[in-house]
Amino acid sequence: LGSPPFAAMLSSDLLSCGIDRWYPDLRRLTIRSVLVPLPSDFAAYLVADGVVLPGGDDEAGASPAGEEADDESADGSAALALPASFEAVRRAIDDGIERLGGAVFVKLNW
Repeated sequence: LGSPPFAAMLSSDLLSCGIDRWYPDLRRLTIRSVLVPLPSDFAAYLVADGVVLPGGDDEAGASPAGEEADDESADGSAALALPASFEAVRRAIDDGIERLGGAVFVKLNW
């Protein structure tokens, strides 16, 4: 096996492709978007093993962070409450969804 026909991508190259880098200059040429920065502790929460994201505010019986709920969701996994420290992130996401008219899709970075 020889070397790949393309140059290795550096982490700086990868970061340059992030939506936060190109969207401000190209916003008129792409779909409307709202960028919500995620704190590193929130990102770590999302990638932690066994994480089950909570439902909406109307979900009854949500447990404190790190504790499993007595009730199980439809797929059999226990629902977890969003840690209180992440409430600002949730509000920013909800506000962004509202600003875009309520029908959105999530696009993480790229």
